[in-house]
Amino acid sequence: MMEHGGRIYHYAELSQFAVKDVIDCSANINPLGPPPGVRDALDAALDAVRYYPDSDHEEIRRVLSDRFTIDQDTILCANGATECIEVLIKGLRPNRCVVLEPAFSEYAAAAYRLSCPVVRLSLFDGERFVLPIAQLDQVLLQGDLLFINHPHNPSGTSWPLQSWIEAVFTWAKRGVSIAVDESFADFLPQEDPRTVMQHAACVQNVFVIRSATKIFSIPGLRFGFLVGTPEKMALLKAYRDPWSVNHLAQVAARVAYEDLRFTLATAVWLKQVHHDWQNSWAVDARWHVFPTSVNFFLLRFSCAKESQRIQGELMKEGIYLRPCGNFQGLGDEYVRIALLSKTQNERVFQAVSALTF
Repeated sequence: MMEHGGRIYHYAELSQFAVKDVIDCSANINPLGPPPGVRDALDAALDAVRYYPDSDHEEIRRVLSDRFTIDQDTILCANGATECIEVLIKGLRPNRCVVLEPAFSEYAAAAYRLSCPVVRLSLFDGERFVLPIAQLDQVLLQGDLLFINHPHNPSGTSWPLQSWIEAVFTWAKRGVSIAVDESFADFLPQEDPRTVMQHAACVQNVFVIRSATKIFSIPGLRFGFLVGTPEKMALLKAYRDPWSVNHLAQVAARVAYEDLRFTLATAVWLKQVHHDWQNSWAVDARWHVFPTSVNFFLLRFSCAKESQRIQGELMKEGIYLRPCGNFQGLGDEYVRIALLSKTQNERVFQAVSALTF
């Protein structure tokens, strides 16, 4: 069973396609990236790989501070969102990690690696993905660490901030730590105030996890960061490998976050592919699709057997979806599909349509 998407070299070997000819819908990577300036910046930075990277990440933290209007000392850089998760558990030493399922597997995996008990709650009622605020009120205890994935992966759901932020503040006052994983928040419309970042920078026990991997198409470099109060970031810094963010990753992230034109181009692209999605996948009665606010969507086929048959046939064409049977609360009839270029999206839709009775 696939644990993670984006295994592009494995897919190419399986289907006997060149890597460039594989259509990988299993990883939610921005098809427009990396931003144009990143390649030139990496070329210029190659000579500096003979030195140790800046372990304080001064330049990239300055860029992030300007970009998101938060103080530099509220930012802790890391080797992707995965390291952010592990640093939180190591540094906070929670009594329990509370995970809302279905969820990114690394929340529970990191907790188990660090011998932290995991409490799993469902946010899926079979038709909708809803934050279980009342249930969390009853379950959360002082010393817990709650992970909220928002926008949610694998569903693409985004909840209005006003519907849950006050609950977060209440839990934080009770001594609960809340980590909001916003790895896909950069795909939300710029006018959409659904980030908790500014709150995390000044409210004790509230944290935000961000990733550059998906929005800037740099999973091969790995860059993410944590946001929290200066006191909490100083504490957590001691639990991070000081050399985990290499020099090239810092350079790529700095250039990418400074490129506002790329962010705008991404917003224009996503608006168009959402429009196309609404007029294709979303109106076809042969399957059920869930509303999405980001660059991927969740689809449910009529049964697991049909889903597996279709995915097997697609692999022969070099097309890979993300099976979701290993997400707790979902079954093999569910797949997640990344939105790519207009041409690739049309090819995937036509291929699935031709195989669905």
